[in-house]
Amino acid sequence: MLRSIRILIISLVFLFSAWFLGNASASFSYEVHTLNQYHFSTPPGLQSKVEFWKKIYSEYSTKHAVVHDIKNLEIIYEVVYLGEKPLSRRSRERKLEKTKKKYKNILRKINKTKNKAKLKGEEKRVYELVKKDFYRASKNIRAQLGQKDRFREGIERSGLYMKEIKRILKQFNLPEELSALPHVESSFQIGAYSSAGAAGIWQFTRGTGRLFMRVGYDVDERRDPILATYGAAKLLKKNFESIGSWPLAITAYNHGLQGMKRAKKRFGSNIVKVIDKYKSRTFGFASQNFYAEFLAALHVAKNQNKYFSNLVIKKPIPRVSFILPDYIHIRTAMNHFDMTREEIAQANPSLRRPVLNGEKRIPKNFV
Repeated sequence: MLRSIRILIISLVFLFSAWFLGNASASFSYEVHTLNQYHFSTPPGLQSKVEFWKKIYSEYSTKHAVVHDIKNLEIIYEVVYLGEKPLSRRSRERKLEKTKKKYKNILRKINKTKNKAKLKGEEKRVYELVKKDFYRASKNIRAQLGQKDRFREGIERSGLYMKEIKRILKQFNLPEELSALPHVESSFQIGAYSSAGAAGIWQFTRGTGRLFMRVGYDVDERRDPILATYGAAKLLKKNFESIGSWPLAITAYNHGLQGMKRAKKRFGSNIVKVIDKYKSRTFGFASQNFYAEFLAALHVAKNQNKYFSNLVIKKPIPRVSFILPDYIHIRTAMNHFDMTREEIAQANPSLRRPVLNGEKRIPKNFV
């Protein structure tokens, strides 16, 4: 019993330095009433997007894919059942491609039909759903995988870190609602990796991560949910202070600050106008929908008992810091703390394989 308790409370966390903790709040100047007290309501013109993502997070699981119009998210052609057994990504895409092609053909046939009164069955249904611009619609068909089961798991996992995340956001005088962002980014999976190389619950890329934390061969702090939260807080604060708008600052978390600065210069701070008017090669579906996804995730998380029954929220594991005065081998740490290699890895997600395998030492100043 004593051994298991010790394993729970001993956590080696890479030292992000006294400066990082001591000067985190001092490195930015702001007005609390503009930075900290923002009411995250859905702006007029964004309701359909937010409602769509609420459905994705709370109604449709990963066993379903929603085939929809990429511009008008109110247009849902079909909800495709993918089966009980998970499909490979290739098999899933092949199946959905057939469905998308079906609606593409229907829309193009409608577009060529002069007497719309003659339409019947599926063609009539799609005609009444889309109403106009059928050829354009035929090129804008997309499929979105449901996320209900993943969101539920994310809510349960979030209990491990949420109290500390909110404490850090408060330390930076940021709205606690920002704690919903990992629901969008990773479902609170510390081992999450994207195709773009983003890692951790906050999904930092290597380039952006290096601006706020250590990302190297031995230690990758993006994988540590607490250290990464400090980085996310600094990035979000920087975005807000540069743009002065939370909808744009949150969108910049996905799209990049410079892009949102250009968007604001051209179209102002109205997020709906920016989404509708701003054109950029990299400002695609993901960036255009990022703020709506955040608002939807925030709503579902706040009303979690309405959308999910029998939730089992994981409890946070107490963390005790111990500063290493020098570089040490993994076996030395295992012997000193009476922990296995796997236990050290679980308690210290920022440690990378070369350290865990003994190829490199645990760095000096490790806490």
